[in-house]
Amino acid sequence: MPHQLEGFKMAERANMNTKRLVFAIGAALVIGSLASWWAGVSEMYRLGHARAAPFVGHIGQFNWVAGHFSNPVDPNRPAMAAMAGGMLFTFLLMLMRMKFMWWPFHPAGYAISMTFGVEYFWSCLVISSALKLIILKFAGMKANRRATKFFFGVILGEYCVGAFWSALSVILQARTYDFAPG
Repeated sequence: MPHQLEGFKMAERANMNTKRLVFAIGAALVIGSLASWWAGVSEMYRLGHARAAPFVGHIGQFNWVAGHFSNPVDPNRPAMAAMAGGMLFTFLLMLMRMKFMWWPFHPAGYAISMTFGVEYFWSCLVISSALKLIILKFAGMKANRRATKFFFGVILGEYCVGAFWSALSVILQARTYDFAPG
C-alpha cells in the first residue's frame, strides 16, 4: 500500500491522470497474481512437489485449503470476535489520534507491535519517542520539524551502514555484521 500511495503522490506532482494510474495498478495486480500463480504451478510440475517447495513458497497452504474443502469446519467465532475487537481498537486509536494532537499512540504502532521486528528495534522506538517528547516540551514544534530532518538522516545512515555490511559480506564471501538479526 505505501508504494501505491507514493505512486499517487508522484502522479499528482507530475500532473498525471490518476485514473489511468488506478487502472495500471489494478492491471498489474491481476497480471502479477496470475503470473506468480502460473510460475508456481509450472515449477511444481517441472521439478516435482518436493523439489519445487523451497523455490515457490509454502506449499503447505495448498494442503490446508484442500483439507478445508474435504473436511469443512464451523467458523471460529472467538477468533472472529478477537479480529473485530482489534479492528475497533485500531479505529479508536485512529479517532483519538485525529481528535487530540497530544495523543501518543498511533494505530500503525499497534499493528507493527504485533510483528517480530519490534523485538529488535523497541529500544530505538523508546529513545526516539523520549527525544521527541523532550524536544516538543522544551523547544517547540519548530525545533521538532528541524529535528525530524536530522532523525531521518540517522535512519538513512543506519540503512546505508547496513547495506554496506551486507555488500561487504557478499564481496568477501564471509559472514559479517548482522544488520537486522532474525
